Amino acid sequence: MKKQGSRVCVLGVALSLLTGSAMVNAQSLAAGESSVTEAVPGAAQIVVQENVEAVELAPVEEGGFWDKFEWSLAISGVVQGNMGSDVWDDQADAVYGIDLDAFFQLDDVNSFYVLLEAGGGEGVDGRIGTFSGWNDHAWGDDSIEVSEVWWERTWMDGRWRGRIGKVDLTTDFDTNAYANDEVGQFMSSGFVNNLAVDIPDNTFGAMLWWQPAETLSVGLGYQSTSGWDDIFDRNFGILEIGWHPVFCGHQGNYRFYGWAGSWAEDPDEEMEAYSTYGWGFSFDQEITSKLGLWCRYGWKPDEEFNPIDQHISFGFQLMNFDWRPNDTIGLGYGIATLSDSYAQTLENPDDEHHIELYYQAQLTENIFLTPNFQWVDNAEGDAENDTVFVMGLRGVIAL
Repeated sequence: MKKQGSRVCVLGVALSLLTGSAMVNAQSLAAGESSVTEAVPGAAQIVVQENVEAVELAPVEEGGFWDKFEWSLAISGVVQGNMGSDVWDDQADAVYGIDLDAFFQLDDVNSFYVLLEAGGGEGVDGRIGTFSGWNDHAWGDDSIEVSEVWWERTWMDGRWRGRIGKVDLTTDFDTNAYANDEVGQFMSSGFVNNLAVDIPDNTFGAMLWWQPAETLSVGLGYQSTSGWDDIFDRNFGILEIGWHPVFCGHQGNYRFYGWAGSWAEDPDEEMEAYSTYGWGFSFDQEITSKLGLWCRYGWKPDEEFNPIDQHISFGFQLMNFDWRPNDTIGLGYGIATLSDSYAQTLENPDDEHHIELYYQAQLTENIFLTPNFQWVDNAEGDAENDTVFVMGLRGVIAL
């Protein structure tokens, strides 16, 4: 998502991994991350933030269909095992995922995008419940899904960008340069997005982004929470303001947002209809060409349907090593704070703490291998659940 200057090396690697990402990035601007980069591991995420300074769109050259069509493919596999717990038996589990996306530039200002995802395996999440999760890319039963289908248009030299269709709001809201990609960075959901933001599953939605200045972005997102049958019955909305300064040649991104949503009664989970709201922020700042810092915070009211009312996470990324310039190291720490109403349902409540450490090694131009270590204390806010250690290994082929 985001680097300049000394980050040219990383950008070059990212562009070589994804055919056609340059066209998508020209459309994205500073508003957020384009979905077409979501499946790209590690350094490929850096590309999007270059758009903070891009306000003019290059015209699309005339050509045939294949000149305007781009695609990417990421195949991932994860093996994880827990150990050292008196509550859960030691066991190893496997998960696989396939992300295939296609982007078509209809003309200078209109584009169309489709993301197809498939996978299988619950992993450790199927046995050991946590608020933060062990693998955001775990699927459960074998399945295939069209995750995103949308049309996007830009106007006024790219300063305005609108999207409508089956959207994923997390591709553009609450993004972060160093903690936002479960395929190439942290695996835990608590480090991919803010746990205190109740963003719905992908369904009908829309977003509008405005870039009034090179370092400022304003985004408004909408999504139905009642499915496709009555898209305006229950809904979710989010407003984000982003500041994207460059300090001494080092890119920073400071995003502030507020959200509100209403949910219909769920007959399967016997949950009544409810409404809630909250706010949060996501910061990332490159300190040097080799070090980037990040943090997130989210808050929502203490209600009986909210097991947590606050979530904070922070950490760093090391990159551009002299001996292996395309490898990265990430460390994150997260705390999920229990709401009082949820804590009263437990005999021994305590906040959940989560640590994740990974090293992503780029073995070839298209192959990545990532050893991963995670530690969780007080899983799901219950101090009776002793500390759990999980070791993992993720492999990714990105084309």
